[in-house]
Amino acid sequence: AGTLRITATNDITFNAAMSPAHASIVRLTGHDVLDNNTVDAEITVSDLAISTTGGVGDGTTLETSVNNLAIASLMGDIEVSNNKALKVTTVDSISGVKAGNGSITITVGDATEHTGDAHLGAISASDHITVEAQGSILSLDQSSTSKVVAQTMTFIAHHGGIGASDLPLHLSELGSVTGAVQATAQLAVFLQNTDSDLHVGSIVSATNNVTLMSDGAILDGSVDGKTIDLTSAEGSIGTSSHPLTILSLQNGSVSLKNALASTGCLILSRHFQN
Repeated sequence: AGTLRITATNDITFNAAMSPAHASIVRLTGHDVLDNNTVDAEITVSDLAISTTGGVGDGTTLETSVNNLAIASLMGDIEVSNNKALKVTTVDSISGVKAGNGSITITVGDATEHTGDAHLGAISASDHITVEAQGSILSLDQSSTSKVVAQTMTFIAHHGGIGASDLPLHLSELGSVTGAVQATAQLAVFLQNTDSDLHVGSIVSATNNVTLMSDGAILDGSVDGKTIDLTSAEGSIGTSSHPLTILSLQNGSVSLKNALASTGCLILSRHFQN
């Protein structure tokens, strides 16, 4: 199977579903890529690469059924909903998903079957990133140079976890927005901030553990899980102006690690279930 390339000077608008019979890769190049088809997935193919000077599904979420996705957008938002498991990786020389001036929203999985993991490589936006999966949100061979980068970010794993003990989800904040990182999962959460401080909004595991690692401090917000493990390599865990609230609704334990002598200001709040 080969590559189908579609290039347009202006917008590429889908009015009907496309499923090329003899191509495993589709490459779209244009201004905006828009969805005007409300019934089916617009594109069904193994690998999808998109390069735009505008946005992708900006206000009209692009619905897809693909295995691997890569997008480079100069201006505008990226909104994609994939109906099965998805890998954000390199496709046809485009690496990861990048919104040069906008936000990214990626929804993954089948809400009826409660399946579909999101495997994230490099994903970056100048503003906000939301990744929502019916299954888990996992790191795809991420590193300090291949990670999730944005001013603020939200991760939701409805029936799975976020990251893994041997490969946490790597992220980096642009700036220092209070409550920049939000994460909710049914299972365990493993996040690693590879630059500066980690500004927590609300990070929750409904049934399992939360592990947060940061090169800098871990600040703001609240963390809730059965067992909570916090590691700050070169900073504090909470400060007087940016306290961190620890919840343990599952009557678990709290494990704190800090490379510095002082952990700053730490507020513990324990709630017991009936």
